[in-house]
Amino acid sequence: MKKLQRLESLMEAVEGWSKESDYLYVHSSGARIERRGYPGEPGWYLSFPRERETVRRFEPTTYGCDQAFIAFAGKRAALAYLSRILKAG
Repeated sequence: MKKLQRLESLMEAVEGWSKESDYLYVHSSGARIERRGYPGEPGWYLSFPRERETVRRFEPTTYGCDQAFIAFAGKRAALAYLSRILKAG
């Protein structure tokens, strides 16, 4: 059951993304998930177009890449929910 929930979450999370290379995914919003190595700490990095300084790092594995997609989907869902609340008020 848990595996199915993770797969459903991941499928929702990858909507709107295009694969530019094995190490770069770009969302239609301008967000990026990029695999970086050295210099610095290797991993998958999620960045948002309006938040250049705010970058989240995930482990440098396939699981880390999946987590970056899910984190992006979670943030978008939260923003959509908050915008509905603010419009109602």
